[in-house]
Amino acid sequence: MWTVGGDTLVLAALLVTAARLGDMRGRRTLFAAGVAVFTAASAVWAPSPLVSLLVSPFAGRLGDRIGGRRVLLAGLLSFCAGLLTVILLAQGSASAPVFTVPLMFMGLGTGCMIAPLSTEAMGHVPAPPATLLALAGTALFTARAGTPVAVAA
Repeated sequence: MWTVGGDTLVLAALLVTAARLGDMRGRRTLFAAGVAVFTAASAVWAPSPLVSLLVSPFAGRLGDRIGGRRVLLAGLLSFCAGLLTVILLAQGSASAPVFTVPLMFMGLGTGCMIAPLSTEAMGHVPAPPATLLALAGTALFTARAGTPVAVAA
């Protein structure tokens, strides 16, 4: 309850502040500054999901060869090491680019965890329902993204 209320309170306070700043400095200037800050923050946080997307297929193949538990453990260790480094760096006065390498370790850990967890979750489901579940999940994901779905029959 407090989380939702606190979020709304911060939004209301920042909305009033941003409106006043927009009146003082100009709406276009404030919008351009917001886009610049958002773009810079996205560039700093981008390595984590990109590494995760690149590592996941290889982690799946490696999990098939040496066992998913080992890959999952390596992913958990990598994620925890990256998270601990981010926490330690946040204590000091670190700039945003310093967080890039720890975020890449967190992405590596996430990528190593996705394949073994998916395999374990779907391992006991018979093949026809698993295929239908995968197609439904893909259709739901792309419907949220607003992209068309092509399903092969």
